Amino acid sequence: MMAFVPYAGVIMLLLYFGMHSLYHWSHEEALASDAIIQHKAPYLNIPFFFIRMILFFMAWTVMTRLLRKASLNEDKTGVAEF
Repeated sequence: MMAFVPYAGVIMLLLYFGMHSLYHWSHEEALASDAIIQHKAPYLNIPFFFIRMILFFMAWTVMTRLLRKASLNEDKTGVAEF
């Protein structure tokens, strides 16, 4: 299952094409008319959304590779070291 994480990251990039259907905050008119969304605009915007998503998937990929490496090392040596 861990090997699927990088592929899931690529699939998540396809979210860009359905973003306006899924997220109310991605519409310009919602930003103009809703005070709460205006307050959250530095966090809820399309470029920052994708930057966060890419960073999260990169971190998950690194963590899964480190866990797999530790698991394979434990299988070889019989000692759990991190």
